[in-house]
Amino acid sequence: MNRIHMRIVGGALVGLSLLFMTAGAPHLWFVPDVYEASARIEVKMVLTGSSALTSSLSDLACNYVQGTIEALQSKSVLNAVITNLNLNRKWAERFNKRSELDLVMTCRLLQKRVEIRLGRRTPFIENPLIEIRVSSEGKVEAAAIANEIATVYREQRDAQERDWDAAVIKILEEELERLNQRVMNAEAVGDRLRRELDISEEDANGDGPAKIDKANQRAPYFLAKRDLEELKRVRDRWQLTVIREKIDEASKPSLVKIVDKAQPPLRPSRPNRPLGFTMLAAGAIFGFIGFWLLKES
Repeated sequence: MNRIHMRIVGGALVGLSLLFMTAGAPHLWFVPDVYEASARIEVKMVLTGSSALTSSLSDLACNYVQGTIEALQSKSVLNAVITNLNLNRKWAERFNKRSELDLVMTCRLLQKRVEIRLGRRTPFIENPLIEIRVSSEGKVEAAAIANEIATVYREQRDAQERDWDAAVIKILEEELERLNQRVMNAEAVGDRLRRELDISEEDANGDGPAKIDKANQRAPYFLAKRDLEELKRVRDRWQLTVIREKIDEASKPSLVKIVDKAQPPLRPSRPNRPLGFTMLAAGAIFGFIGFWLLKES
C-alpha cells in the first residue's frame, strides 16, 4: 500500500471513528433513561346479532380489536388516568413549570408515551389479548400508568355494560307494566260481564251445575275469562324474563380481565448503553488505526 492509499484509508477510518463515537456518545451521556412497562388485558368480544349476520367472524374480530385499541388511547380513558395519578402536577414539576400543566397538554404528552397493540396470541377471535405499553423517565411511573389505563378502561366498559343492561331492564319493566295494566282491564271486563250476566262465583269457576239454556248468553264472559288467563300467562312469562335479566345483570362478570399487571422494569429500555459502548469502542479502534496510517504515510 503506497502512501496515498494509506492517507485515503487513514482519513476514511478517522471519519468513520468520529461517526461511531458521535452516534454512540448519546447512548451513554446525553439521553435520559427511559423505562418501559407493559400490562396485558383480555377483552371478551361481544357481537350483536345484526353485525354477526352482515360480516365474517374474522372481520368482526379485527374491527372489535381495533375499536378496543382506539378506546384504550381515547381521551376519556387518558384524561381519567391523568386525573387519578395527578400527572398535571407531577409533570409540571418534572419540566420545571411554575403551575400545573393543563389537561390538553398532559394528554398529548401521555399519548406519545402510550403504545397499544395486540398481544402475541392466535387465534384472537374469542378473547383477544391487548398489550398496554407505557414509556416514562420513572420506572415506577411507567408501571403505574400502564396499570391505571387497564383499570380505567375496565371500569368504563363495565359502566357501559351496566347502563346498557339497565336500559334493557327498563324497557322490559315498562312492557311488564303495560301487561299488568291489560290484565287489570281484562279482570274488570270479566267482573262486569259476570255481574251483568248474573253468573255466580261457583258457575264462574265451573263448579256449578251445567245450564245449557244459558250457555250462549254467558259465552262472552267465558271468552273474556279465557283471554284473561292467556294474558296472565304472557304476563307471568314476561315477569320471569325481567327477573332473569336482573339476576344476569347482577352476576355478570367483567368483559375486561387484567391478565398481567405492569411491574417496574429493572433496567431502562432506552438508551441502549451496550450499543453505545460498542460504538465507542469501534470508533476508538478505527480512530487508532486511522491515525496510525496517517502518521506512517
